Amino acid sequence: MAKPIPPQSTAPDPVCRLRVEYAKRGRLRYLGHLEVLRTVERSIRRAGLPFAVTQGFSPHMRVQFTSALPVGVSSLHEYFDVLLTREVDASEALEALRTSMPEDLGPARAEVLPVRVPALEAWLNALSWHVEVRALDGSTLDASEAERSLQALVARGTLEYLRGTKPKTVDLTQAIIGCDVDGGEGGAVCLDLVCACGEHGQLRPDALVRAVVECMGAPACSIDVCRTEQGHRGEDGQIVKPFSR
Repeated sequence: MAKPIPPQSTAPDPVCRLRVEYAKRGRLRYLGHLEVLRTVERSIRRAGLPFAVTQGFSPHMRVQFTSALPVGVSSLHEYFDVLLTREVDASEALEALRTSMPEDLGPARAEVLPVRVPALEAWLNALSWHVEVRALDGSTLDASEAERSLQALVARGTLEYLRGTKPKTVDLTQAIIGCDVDGGEGGAVCLDLVCACGEHGQLRPDALVRAVVECMGAPACSIDVCRTEQGHRGEDGQIVKPFSR
């Protein structure tokens, strides 16, 4: 005799979403994306927020994140949305999350938004990065030479590199929105990049900078990457931040 099918979950529908800005820094920059997701979900539970869950046989928390950071990359501005079954005070929710989240994933801002706003990962299509390149032998790197090498790569049109074991080709003329190259302390070179992302994926800044270092003929270098901002670039070229005010 066939077993009866258990009824589906009748979890309450969400009435709003709480958007939270947080950082990823210090030792926690070495957390993988799935580890960050699990840590944030545990923190939401500890904070006592009235989170919504999915329907079906395996209900889970309805929370949305921005695109994954490579392991070892830090960030000043990461975001997640958690859908809630009742409205909360954003300042009280932020304080509860500050108490429950690790310091190196510390939240800085929160805002209550309507349920039907675009999902973060799909809406955020412009990413800003700060990359610091330093020669391992202590020699000084030339910022002007780095800028010329970057321009030569862009003029070439595409960049090919391995993502894991899979080859990837990126159109640099479309991927790079803007870039500034300057000298840093102790002979370092600093690049501030604004890159496009979307349905065709995104450029990994460390892959671009490795190509720049190779083009320069520079010695072996350390490359430190930080995501400094995320936003939505409209048809007018203006970049809008994820909060309404």
